[in-house]
Amino acid sequence: MPYNTSTVLAERSYDIADVSLAPEGTKRIQWAKAHMPIMSSIIERMEQQKPFKDLTIGVCLHVEAKTGVWMEALTKGGATVALTGSPGSTQDETAAALVKDYGVHVFSHRNETFEDHMEYCKQILRFKPDIIADNGRICMS
Repeated sequence: MPYNTSTVLAERSYDIADVSLAPEGTKRIQWAKAHMPIMSSIIERMEQQKPFKDLTIGVCLHVEAKTGVWMEALTKGGATVALTGSPGSTQDETAAALVKDYGVHVFSHRNETFEDHMEYCKQILRFKPDIIADNGRICMS
């Protein structure tokens, strides 16, 4: 399936492979969360305290289930989150779940090219994040 980034991004605030994959992604995120008791405690605290209320956080990191648990913590902490992955490492099911069930703006899919990835980094920056977490420093350079 070809990705027409300019058209897709003009119409919605995400670009993923297939949003219908969300149920499988949600199962994966919940499984990971069940095996991360400290994160579960952090999520509960974040939901109560809302330390990121009114902040936008841009993230460039592998989109996988354990990342999904972190994104849940950020969103329950009050943040608006925009996420892009790394070419070839995105779990499309997780990306779909983050969009559909967690309210994260995700710009990533398993088959993205380096050019797609650079465009997705620009999309993250268009959200004007207050905080950037970027494991490869691409969005920061």
